[in-house]
Amino acid sequence: MAWHIIQASSQRERKAASEIRRQADLQGREGLRTYLPKWSWVQVNRRTGEKTVRHRPLMPGYLFARFPAGFYPDVKECEGVVRIIKSTTGAPALVPDKLIAALIRNQRDMKHEAEADRIYRMGRRRGAPSSFDAAMSSALFGNADAGMIVAGPWEGKVVTLLGIETNGLVRAEIELMGVVSAKTFKPLVEIIPVQQAAVAVDETREAA
Repeated sequence: MAWHIIQASSQRERKAASEIRRQADLQGREGLRTYLPKWSWVQVNRRTGEKTVRHRPLMPGYLFARFPAGFYPDVKECEGVVRIIKSTTGAPALVPDKLIAALIRNQRDMKHEAEADRIYRMGRRRGAPSSFDAAMSSALFGNADAGMIVAGPWEGKVVTLLGIETNGLVRAEIELMGVVSAKTFKPLVEIIPVQQAAVAVDETREAA
C-alpha cells in the first residue's frame, strides 16, 4: 500500500476521510488509513474568560490516504472527494511513508501547544524554522530535490526546489519560454515534492 494526496471539497475534509474508511469497511479491505493533519488554537470567551481548544485542517482541502492500487476508482467516488493528485505519468502521486511520519511527529509534538506564542518558543528552542507553517513545509519538502506543480497554468511541470520561505511557502526555480525565474508556491495546494531521479525514470519509460 502507498500514501496518496486526496483533494476534498471545501470544508469537507473530515467527511471525505470518513467516507473513504466507510467504503473500505464495506468492501472488507484491511490496512487502509486516512490522515488529516490539523492545527489547534485557544479560543477565549470574552464574557466568561473560558478557554476552548479548537481544531482545523492544517492544509484546507487536502488529506492523505493509504490504500492499494485496486481501490483507486472507489476512492474517487467517495462523497467529499474531488480528486486524487496525480504524478506526471498520470498515475496517483505517491507520498513516502517517512514524509507522513514526519508530519505526524510534528503534529504530535505540538498538539498540546495551541497557543501560538508557546508553539513559537518551543520550535525555536529546538532549532525549527521560525513559523509553524515553515516547519511543516520543511517536513514535507526537506528530503525532496524537486517539486511538481499541481494547480494553475503550469500544472504538471517539474521544478527545482530552492528552499522554504519563513511563511511556509515553497520557493522553486521555474523555466518559462527560456527564461528562468524563482517563484513561490503553497505546499500541497500548488506543489508536491518529487525526486528528480524518479521523474527521469518515468520520462524514460514513457519515451520507450
